[in-house]
Amino acid sequence: MDKPKENETTEFSKDTLVEAFRQLDRNQDGVLSETEIDQAVIDLAVPPDLAEIVGILKAEFDEIKDLHKDHRNGIEDSLSLADILELANVLVKHPNDARPVTAHEPLRFGRHASRKITDPAERAAKLARNARSIMQRIHAIVDSDLSLYGTHHDEWDVDIEAIQQGQIGNCYFLAALGSVVATNPMIVRRMIKENSDNTYTVTFPGARLEPVTVVRPTIVELALYTRLTEFGIWPAILEKAYGVYNRSMAWTPRLVPAENTDAYERWLDPFNLLTGQDEKYEPLASITPEKLAAILTKAFRERRAVWAASKSTSTRIAECHAYSVINWDPGSCRITLRNPWGPVEGSEPEVPEGGPVDGYLDGIFAVDLDHFFAYFDSIRYEEWATDEADHSFPTGGIQDDTSAAVSDVILLDRFAPAVAARIGGGLVAALVGVALVWIPVDLFIWTYASAQWPVTSGVIEKNGLSVTAPRHVGSFTDLGMLYTYTVGERTYRSHVIGGMVDVLIGADDFEIKNTCYPVGSTVPVHYNPEMPEDSCLRTGFNAYKVLLFVLWILFALAIVLWGASIALDRRFFTDMIKHVQSKSENEQNRHAIE
Repeated sequence: MDKPKENETTEFSKDTLVEAFRQLDRNQDGVLSETEIDQAVIDLAVPPDLAEIVGILKAEFDEIKDLHKDHRNGIEDSLSLADILELANVLVKHPNDARPVTAHEPLRFGRHASRKITDPAERAAKLARNARSIMQRIHAIVDSDLSLYGTHHDEWDVDIEAIQQGQIGNCYFLAALGSVVATNPMIVRRMIKENSDNTYTVTFPGARLEPVTVVRPTIVELALYTRLTEFGIWPAILEKAYGVYNRSMAWTPRLVPAENTDAYERWLDPFNLLTGQDEKYEPLASITPEKLAAILTKAFRERRAVWAASKSTSTRIAECHAYSVINWDPGSCRITLRNPWGPVEGSEPEVPEGGPVDGYLDGIFAVDLDHFFAYFDSIRYEEWATDEADHSFPTGGIQDDTSAAVSDVILLDRFAPAVAARIGGGLVAALVGVALVWIPVDLFIWTYASAQWPVTSGVIEKNGLSVTAPRHVGSFTDLGMLYTYTVGERTYRSHVIGGMVDVLIGADDFEIKNTCYPVGSTVPVHYNPEMPEDSCLRTGFNAYKVLLFVLWILFALAIVLWGASIALDRRFFTDMIKHVQSKSENEQNRHAIE
């Protein structure tokens, strides 16, 4: 397939799509799996005309599958050649259903779609519009500058307008990134190192000992995920590095790095990674406007990053969405926010007849405290790991070795409860396992020892009596029998049958009690010569119960090993040391930056 000529796009035809299908079907099994499409998404070697089709297949995978369900034949997670031919029919039927778009213009599809379309014909028309918009955007990206900070800006310029969210739900990460850019762009500038082989090494301040190297985003990635803008590709690089960093913690890791960055609000604190500092969560329902004003005044005075989460019932702005808080005016009590979507319709509060309230579609808007409380349900802000008694923003040079050592001690102090909980919890689990192991081991020892005891005569006095179990047998069961026996000149009473009859009661045990030990009968009694009150009527082991207790011991040993692995997890303590070191280095670097 040849590269499109200048200002031209690929002409969709059945032959074009069939040829693309054959090229993308790497294992030649007759279907295109999501993995095969993902491999093409991240492949820099995919030519532009094929990349346009890859972008369509990736973004509209589910819509293409639903074009003609009669062709599915049980294939639910792949696209067949019949699906591709149906897509060709749709594109041929709607040849001019897309307006021209530029490389820097956000696409309106996927998660930002305004409504769910149920009419098949309307869905097909929408699919055709989206497909041609993706094709045009990818074609435009091919001819665009893909430099780190863009051609029209300083080499080290970091502009918040570069952040434009794609079709995955990682708004919390991009909102946090935008707030860091707004308050302290130097942090972002120092994260990225451009290499000479189309790769970038990203060193997150919260993971300084774990640098992440990623390949330059492909044109498909720049079209579908964090967007290419005239301000450079640095947000896409950070998103990709964040996805690679998250991949090791994901339940279902995805091949496309950016797809590992959504829905991680509960797994990873973005401020912790982006700045090396902790994130403070503040639900608005629990604070007053006065307290919020004080928090924001302090945060912006000390240049701490802040982002806000909208309510699930918001009507004027996107619901359940994260926004960067980029400015606070104490005089007018107005908060300026930026939607990580960027200049997209619906990214700001709109007037009834449509259009942004402030007249500028840039994703940035300001609200007073009353409206902020009406739209949002919480804020999150950077909380430095410094002495809480000193709230001033740190200034001056790099700390000397003594200060660094003190900082390490403070940080270790902060993590001491977590370390203690880890070790304590593991040891408790191990001790519980040891106790569980000892129960059957003690029983086995007692059962074996009883076979060596001397024998005396005894008399069954009662049958059916409820009595307390002896110390060796525990309280597994109580067959309720009482007999007396004499050792020397002293008479003893006991209810233990022994021979493992007294534990894990079964039908055979009742049979033994009722047939072998009638009231008034004389029976041989085995007794402990060192403790004559310790006795039994039967000796030996029961194979079935021995097997159960062996399984019991194995289970208990597994608990012991599990508890010990928790308490002595080398990786946990290594990661903790790295985390402490990273935070300590970050505090020193903040001193140097300012």
